[in-house]
Amino acid sequence: MGRLTVNEADALVNSKVLSKTAINKMREKGLVSQRRRGTKRFLKTKEGTFVSPQLYFQGMKGSTASNKMIEFRTKFNNLVNEFAIENPSK
Repeated sequence: MGRLTVNEADALVNSKVLSKTAINKMREKGLVSQRRRGTKRFLKTKEGTFVSPQLYFQGMKGSTASNKMIEFRTKFNNLVNEFAIENPSK
């Protein structure tokens, strides 16, 4: 069984299918994602091609991210937002 995305959980709350309390309980059990996925962003290489920076914690498999890991990911995402562009075709 997969997890609900943040957007799917929000849609269930907005349509009054589930309460916020129910979503929070599901989140505690790992049935709802903890974060939203942002827009994919790109940096341009010296040769003019576009690459997308990624952060990956190798070996997580089934583990829960620590507060330091979440803080690190947030700072990484802020750097990506500062230096990268959303759509290279524009």
